[in-house]
Amino acid sequence: MYRGVDGGTWNEPCPPGWGRLETAAVPFDAAAVQRAPRHHAAEHTACEDFLTEIAAAGVTAYNVHMRTRTCTYRSGRPREEHMESIPEPEPDPAAPAP
Repeated sequence: MYRGVDGGTWNEPCPPGWGRLETAAVPFDAAAVQRAPRHHAAEHTACEDFLTEIAAAGVTAYNVHMRTRTCTYRSGRPREEHMESIPEPEPDPAAPAP
């Protein structure tokens, strides 16, 4: 779920044809959760690859909060979550000046 700066929310649907990933028996691995978005950003992997990677780390849901620029990954079990800051985007040198 994404929470916008105006307080609105948006649930991102799964990609077309996406199957359900079983994560109930997968232990939560906070270190693997930390690596997944960095790997996804550096390698420009597909969304499905990112979802598979965080599911393998025991994540069943994640929430993005745009106002606080944070993302919280959860396993669905008590005390199993990881929150990280979302970095500010770097300016696009090709974009026209404001």
